Amino acid sequence: MIFVLTIIAVIAASAAVVYGELILTKKESPFWGLIIPGGVFFVNLLVFFIMLGAGARLRNLVLVFTAIYLVVVAGIISYIILRIQHVGKLADDTRRRNKALAARRAEAENQKRLLEVLKGFVCPESTINAEGQREIILMAKAGQSDEEIAEAASASLEEIEAIVSSFKRYVARLESDEGSTDLILTSAQQEEIVSNVVNSLPADHGITDEAYWTKTSVRSLASALIGTSVSSRIVSAYLRHWDITVPANKTIKARRENPIVAGWLANEFAEIRTKCMAQGGEIVWIYTVKPEAVHDVSSNIPKDCILFIAVGSDGFSRFKFYSAGEANAFEKFVDSLIKSAESKYFAIVNENYDDYVKELGRTKIRSLSPQIEFFRAK
Repeated sequence: MIFVLTIIAVIAASAAVVYGELILTKKESPFWGLIIPGGVFFVNLLVFFIMLGAGARLRNLVLVFTAIYLVVVAGIISYIILRIQHVGKLADDTRRRNKALAARRAEAENQKRLLEVLKGFVCPESTINAEGQREIILMAKAGQSDEEIAEAASASLEEIEAIVSSFKRYVARLESDEGSTDLILTSAQQEEIVSNVVNSLPADHGITDEAYWTKTSVRSLASALIGTSVSSRIVSAYLRHWDITVPANKTIKARRENPIVAGWLANEFAEIRTKCMAQGGEIVWIYTVKPEAVHDVSSNIPKDCILFIAVGSDGFSRFKFYSAGEANAFEKFVDSLIKSAESKYFAIVNENYDDYVKELGRTKIRSLSPQIEFFRAK
């Protein structure tokens, strides 16, 4: 009977010690967990010496010492196990906090970069102003659906999709600038680049097989001729400097304040855009430009050259020079566009629409309709 009671007492005491360890091992200092087994061990010695002084039998001394010592062992083992678990949990918590902190910092950096990138972004085909477009991108980046954004911005789903797609292409072009330099070109370097752009094609230099130039291919040409990687930013600046760009006063952004243009954007253009979206096409704005600055850059540029520029909805330009007296220049430019097109073009012609349509002829326009359709701009 005494043996059974002793076993029960040992189990109960061990359970109490383990429960105490559950509490004390969570303390910041690890020495708290040693208090219970240390205290029990001290009590064990005290009881042992009291019984020894009272003349207790050796058998009883060993039994009591062993019973209490088992409680001490239970306390030490539970202390070690629980302490290891607690330290592991603290380490996991620290890792989670550090990971969350790093994620917040990365999110803050991404948000800061996004705001910087948005300063230069505008989707030229959208009737929403630049500030409204940036709000749409911020909502999209926040994870809102196109339907939620369309409702908040009072815009169509097609327009939201066009703005978001345009922004993705815009970011891709910015990222391609990494590792490049903003190099100031010498007069000789400018003359060489412009002469090649006016009088040759990218294929002549092994850049692409496209029958027109883009900012990307001009950048490749400039980098090859100069021997160092030139940034997309500096190429854009020089193209404007050489007048190889759409004049600012001709862009739809500059003219949308005109009531006639605003009405056309809200009605005819909205219908064109809807049709384009339904067919998975791309809207391009075709401009006819007579650049002046290129004549100042190179003596190899004919004085009567004209420049056709097709600007996509993301601001991406395709362009090519022709002699002003060259026969069927517009038709040749259109053929060069559709040759490498990945989707159908919906071309909005900004100048000389009637002349160009007459030049193409009804038969040619009809044959081109699966690849490109033409519309008159206001």
